[in-house]
Amino acid sequence: MYKYTYMDTIVIENNIDDPQNNGEQMYRHVDETKQYLNCHYVSAIEACWRIYEFELQKQYPSVERLQYHLPNEQFVVFNENDHLYDVVNHNGVQDTMLTKWFEANKKYPATITLTYVQFPIAWV
Repeated sequence: MYKYTYMDTIVIENNIDDPQNNGEQMYRHVDETKQYLNCHYVSAIEACWRIYEFELQKQYPSVERLQYHLPNEQFVVFNENDHLYDVVNHNGVQDTMLTKWFEANKKYPATITLTYVQFPIAWV
């Protein structure tokens, strides 16, 4: 049933070389928005979902990269115009998700049961 939902008019695109231009290919402006609208089929179900503003795609929980590192080898992002002293001595440089996870395990007994992957969902 899925494949029949998207069956519609067949659209063919091609390029034709102009013999008077010594075989050079002629380029034309491509309106991608128009192409999408001409070739996109909106089913009744999808239309209802859009009318009622339901989410069509969702990733939950949102994907977050959990960084791990050796002691005092955190990733630091800075601009090339920043002074090195200011970058290294910034308050947030030493704090990462991993170091905060270790600190939370020391302070709060409830976090001991959480894995590193579960920590941002429960505590952030």
